[in-house]
Amino acid sequence: MTLTPWTGPSSVCPACSDGPVSAHLGLLGKPMQKRWDEIAKRWLWSGGYVYDIPPAELLSSAASGCKWCDFVVQRCGYTKQDLEDVQWVVRGTMRIRIGRMREEWILRVVVDGLETNSWGYAVSTSLDDPAARWIPRRPRLPDVGSKRTLSLAKACIAQCTREHERCKALASRPSLESLQAPINDSGDDIAPPHMLELFRLAFPELPEFAPTRLIDCRCPQRPRIILTKGIPRFYVALSYVWGEDQPQRTSEANLSSYITDGIDPAVLPQTLRDAIRVTHELGIDFLWADSLCIIQDSPEDKHRELVSMRNVYLYAYLTIDAASAGKASDGFLEDRPPLNPWLVLPFGFSRDPVNSLKETGSIHIYARSLTGDGSVGQDILTNSYSRYGTRQRAWCLQETMLSTRSLIFTPWTVQLRCQTVTQNIGGADHNALGDTPRLPDVVLHPDIRIERYSDEWIDIRERWHNVIEDYSRRKLSYASDKLVACAGLAEMFSRALGSDYAAGLWNDDFLLHDLLWNVQLHSHPRPAEYLAPSWSWATFEDATIYYHLDIRSWQAMAAVVRCIVVPRDDALPLGPVTCGHLVLQTHLFECTKGREVVSSNLPPYSQSPIPVRPKEILLLKESSEVQLSFDLHYEDDTLDEELWAAPLVRVRADDGEGYKYSGLLLMPSARPDIGEVPGSKHKHLDKILWKVGYAERPRVFRRVGYFEIPSRDATKLDWEGRSLETATQIELV
Repeated sequence: MTLTPWTGPSSVCPACSDGPVSAHLGLLGKPMQKRWDEIAKRWLWSGGYVYDIPPAELLSSAASGCKWCDFVVQRCGYTKQDLEDVQWVVRGTMRIRIGRMREEWILRVVVDGLETNSWGYAVSTSLDDPAARWIPRRPRLPDVGSKRTLSLAKACIAQCTREHERCKALASRPSLESLQAPINDSGDDIAPPHMLELFRLAFPELPEFAPTRLIDCRCPQRPRIILTKGIPRFYVALSYVWGEDQPQRTSEANLSSYITDGIDPAVLPQTLRDAIRVTHELGIDFLWADSLCIIQDSPEDKHRELVSMRNVYLYAYLTIDAASAGKASDGFLEDRPPLNPWLVLPFGFSRDPVNSLKETGSIHIYARSLTGDGSVGQDILTNSYSRYGTRQRAWCLQETMLSTRSLIFTPWTVQLRCQTVTQNIGGADHNALGDTPRLPDVVLHPDIRIERYSDEWIDIRERWHNVIEDYSRRKLSYASDKLVACAGLAEMFSRALGSDYAAGLWNDDFLLHDLLWNVQLHSHPRPAEYLAPSWSWATFEDATIYYHLDIRSWQAMAAVVRCIVVPRDDALPLGPVTCGHLVLQTHLFECTKGREVVSSNLPPYSQSPIPVRPKEILLLKESSEVQLSFDLHYEDDTLDEELWAAPLVRVRADDGEGYKYSGLLLMPSARPDIGEVPGSKHKHLDKILWKVGYAERPRVFRRVGYFEIPSRDATKLDWEGRSLETATQIELV
């Protein structure tokens, strides 16, 4: 089909009508490309549609009402002074290149070929617009709870199950129809006892796991609890925030009634009612939600279900992510606020070139630098809702990462996130920049094995650091859940890595690097209860953790002698801990407080210029010329106390000259008496830690901070020649 120009509309000036608008903004021409010119030291652009316009004419046309000229001036951030810049005055014109890059539907605007003068905008048109045959992107859907939207979501899910090879390989589920088992009125499966074995023979790929209880949503007006008896079924899991008490939660008193009589939806919070409706609309019979599928006043049942929590989301056919709901009573199916485009332009083409029949559609242009409510801020196409609902809740991170596919009800639209792609339902464009990173296949699939310490293995180790950085930014209602809420993820990583878990870290040859976490802000309050040993990031009740050292580039300056942690509950070996002991062979250097200075120390590589210890500096006692870049973690620790530096690694300096050192700041500590810990099953751990053969037990310290010595100061030290044979053994608790 041949595209032809048409008589220009009154919304743009004659020059734009005959030029960029008639050329369809370059969207249908040769895709734009850029390459780096080493001689000119700049990016060179090609493709798209190019036109020249004098700055004075651009300003005049914009002032006269030309929508496109005004868009270029206003949305690209130009002022009258910018357009009167000497470079354009001398040359007389500015060159504007517009179009799209290959494999994307983002309108690119580049002025004078400069990377700094380039912008990207989302373009779309409605499905019933004549331009829809040329423009594949659609406006985002605000009516997330409508039958139309849920029908489109169902089609996207079906497409994922049929066409996404990675998703199929990871899910390994039989067809939906094959798992429908009859349920009788009592809520018990009527299948004979050997039914589970028959299921496994018929479907060898069937997972071994089935939730204990599910919500039967086949009659949304009267949902009820069913007992699975271990027979797997297709079910949807719900990821949401309680945010308030849920009096309708399942208890020992109402469980029997919920099974036999069902549940009156009127007593359920809106989020659960919405989840039941979505499950039913998607054609799936069963839903899992923790408040109804776990007996909330039974410690034994809560403990039993907690152990298998990761499997609930790992084996779910789909997870409903109520990301927009801050609490259970909010719900997540209300219409979203509409997003009005910045610019609507005509899009003309020929329906019948022979008879010169022309038709005009329209395209909508949105700035990618908008939040969902239209204010200036983050990208409208990304998951820029980290301050909402499930993106704030620590428990929800593993629910998201372990799910094969999730239907995410964001504050502005609904998305499908699977192991292959994240897409806005209805065809609106999506920028994956803000997505929660997916787990590697080897983590999700227990049958995949990788070589220990291979590049792929190291990648997984590094991915764990990314998980912790995200996890630590989220909130917990109870600080004691710090290690519980990520235990499911830890178990999956443990299988992939083949490493022992140590209170949030991994006891392998990269443990020294694991120890070099830091906190983004300074001076946190000390937690009221014991959460983890001081050398673990989990020791903080509320602190954002980050790693900045490349996991591949460090060299050890210390050695791990032994690392032992004692789980609080043997049934949750990767959960809460009673205590943890780490013995290191390292050199210790006493520190001293330097004189007060005007400038302040900043956290090493901190992304936020927030002072750590104003007007304080920290020096090595043996070399007062060496100043440490440091961060003390707790608000009640000061430089006036006895403080020691223990270097753990060195890293080649950025300029290749010399090394910089990283390590821990330590303070002396008392050794806890393990045998006196209430409920401890490790009464003899003290003897295990220190077997016969040690002349004396090492001195005990606790971690209080982190330090770095830059390469320019490291040259003043004689650390290079120090052998670990002359190092000291210390114990960290």
